[in-house]
Amino acid sequence: MSMESGEEQLGRWLNRQVRVEVSDQRKFYGRFLCTDHEGTAILSDTTEDSNGLTRALGLVVIPGKHIKSFSIRL
Repeated sequence: MSMESGEEQLGRWLNRQVRVEVSDQRKFYGRFLCTDHEGTAILSDTTEDSNGLTRALGLVVIPGKHIKSFSIRL
């Protein structure tokens, strides 16, 4: 059984729908475009859910230091 590298895993996540929760409890739902060496995530076609209110944002940059969870939406 071979282990998947971080690059391979990131490659599988590109252009997938993701859910990102940040340190102030907001959740972002969008298409994962890229990341950098600091864990910054860039999402497109993004919506934000904050305290039950949803709004469309479009392209967002989320600094890695604020990301609490990151998951692929099935």
